[in-house]
Amino acid sequence: MREEFPLRARDGEGFLFPLLPLDLYHKTARIHVVALVDSGSAVNVLPHKNGLDLGLVWEEQTTPVSLSGVLQDAEARAVLLPAKIGSFPVVQQVFAWTKAEIPLILGHVNFFDAFDFSLRRSSRTFSLSTSTQ
Repeated sequence: MREEFPLRARDGEGFLFPLLPLDLYHKTARIHVVALVDSGSAVNVLPHKNGLDLGLVWEEQTTPVSLSGVLQDAEARAVLLPAKIGSFPVVQQVFAWTKAEIPLILGHVNFFDAFDFSLRRSSRTFSLSTSTQ
């Protein structure tokens, strides 16, 4: 299965990015968000506000996650959330939920484990695919 998406600008910036709309779920809550697909990010990162919007409680998340790069000093905790992306089946995604003010990021653990990603900057598109096994 394969689906194509347009590259989009972020908040008035002139650059185009692979910004992916998706739905995240927790218990009875659902939020629609736009995530930055980032092949340079080791992990998926969930902003604090998105976790609160889903009804997550910081003190109930007990598994710490170490972040690196510009987020190396940010406290983060692991959360597992179902995600619905385009016409793909719902897939479980592990996030480092952080109090840092950042965009929602999809990285190697475990977004790139679930999807193959192709960027075609000249056509201003990117695609996701999964095996049909």
